[in-house]
Amino acid sequence: MPELNKELIEELLKYTGRNCVITGSDSFEIVHIEHRGQGGDPSKNVIENLVPMRKDFHDLWEGRRKKPIRWNGMTIKDIKITEWQPQRGKLEVKFKVDGEWKKIDHDELWFYKRPTPDNVGDAWKHHQVVLEAKKDIGRGIIKLGVGLTPIKRNEEWRSLGYESWTDYINSPEVSIPERKANRAVKIYEGLIEGAGAEPERLMGIDQLKLEEITKVADENNKDDWLHDAEELSRDDIRRRVRDVKGESETARCSNCVRPNEFEFDQNFDKIAFGSRVFHYCPYKPTKKQGYLIETLDPGEQRNIAEECEYYEER
Repeated sequence: MPELNKELIEELLKYTGRNCVITGSDSFEIVHIEHRGQGGDPSKNVIENLVPMRKDFHDLWEGRRKKPIRWNGMTIKDIKITEWQPQRGKLEVKFKVDGEWKKIDHDELWFYKRPTPDNVGDAWKHHQVVLEAKKDIGRGIIKLGVGLTPIKRNEEWRSLGYESWTDYINSPEVSIPERKANRAVKIYEGLIEGAGAEPERLMGIDQLKLEEITKVADENNKDDWLHDAEELSRDDIRRRVRDVKGESETARCSNCVRPNEFEFDQNFDKIAFGSRVFHYCPYKPTKKQGYLIETLDPGEQRNIAEECEYYEER
């Protein structure tokens, strides 16, 4: 029986991508639309008769699977491919649902969402628009810093007739969220004035990450921190800054009898109160929702601790 050769499969996958044409799964089998029969008709081994399909859909089509498939809110009992022209980008699929054959809309089929030279080109153009807009936002933050820093630092808002910095930035003419205004000042003071960073370098970097690295960046290490801010996520940057400063993350337990601020490690496995460290008592299903032993009175602490395998005073 003639077998599919590697070159033929690779040619097919140029048109379909390495995914099931229905679901987009990267686990698939090469399926013959018109079966070759027991003799193995070699004329059936052509691109127009081959389609990548997830195994459970293939088994349903071939009759090897008797159990329906649940997918996209449908209970599918059978499948047909009524048109397949991969070179021309055409695929028509019908599912048997509730005893009737239903034509599947193109927007439900991965084949019509797959990357192609055309849509990759469009996506790249749109991506460049996003990146340029991000730089525009960055330029705006730097410009805000240039203007707002002396107004806040030198209290120039007084000369403008305002009673406070808050009144100034909340005025109808300025109307900038105070958090954003303070961030612009902090970035300008910390990275441009303090660390000597080039403004152009900052424009494409997320402003929340820039605000974080103002806590640790200086003239000597600014390039390393800016590189990290370009490459790492916000959470990773926060962790790195905390590690350098030797700080723990702080939060509040909303479920405690007497809520107190507490510190926890990154894995949420233990809580530190000053020099005292307590393992978490998972009195509720998730660690963040649990009770903290330290916030309970002695009797409650003892009763809970006796039942909690995670509790250990150090």
